[in-house]
Amino acid sequence: MSNEQPRRWWQWVLVYPTLLTGVLTFLLAAWQVYQTSGTGIHLADAGEAKYLKEQNALAERNFECMMDLPSAKHLKTPTNIQILVLPCEKTGDIMVRGTPPDDLSKSKTTWLAAEKLIDTRIAGLGLTLFPEALAEDLDDPLKNHQVPQQVICQRWVGQGMLLQRVQTLQGCFDIVINTYYGTVVQSAPAPCYPQC
Repeated sequence: MSNEQPRRWWQWVLVYPTLLTGVLTFLLAAWQVYQTSGTGIHLADAGEAKYLKEQNALAERNFECMMDLPSAKHLKTPTNIQILVLPCEKTGDIMVRGTPPDDLSKSKTTWLAAEKLIDTRIAGLGLTLFPEALAEDLDDPLKNHQVPQQVICQRWVGQGMLLQRVQTLQGCFDIVINTYYGTVVQSAPAPCYPQC
C-alpha cells in the first residue's frame, strides 16, 4: 500500500470531493448575501428574495397611489382587524394592508401586481381563483365598515424604507414601512401636518 499524499491542488479535489462541494455551497451563499445586502432583505432564500424585491418594486411603482387612501375600500373583520384595499388606477396594482386593533405599528402591507391577476385559474387544476359571484359581493361589505385612515405625506428614507404620516381616529402617526416585507419597522405619534 502506498502512503502518497496528493501533491497538486486538483489531486486534493479528486481526493476530497466533499471539500469542493462545501466550498461551492459557501460561495453561492456568499453571493446571495452580497446581492441582498443593503436592500433590507435578510437571510431570504432565492425565491423569497425575488418576492421581496417584487414587493419593493411595486411599492416604488405605486408611490403616488398610496396618498389616495380615502378612496380605498375598508373592512373590519369580526376580530377587529382592519383590512384596507387600495386599487391604483394608474397601474392596476392593488395594495392590501392588514392592521390589528388599535396598533398601526403591527400593520402588514402586500402588493398584488395587475399582471399576476390576469390569469385567475389555479395552475393545472382549472379552478377559478376569484369566482364572479364572490367578486360582485365584495363591494357591499366593504362599504358598510368604513375605517378612516389617510396618508397625509410620505417620503423615502432609505433603500426600501418608506416613511408615511398616517392620520387615524386616534391622531397622526409616523410609520416607517420596510417595503420588501411590508412590515412597519418604526411607529411614533406625530403632528398632523402634511410635511414629513
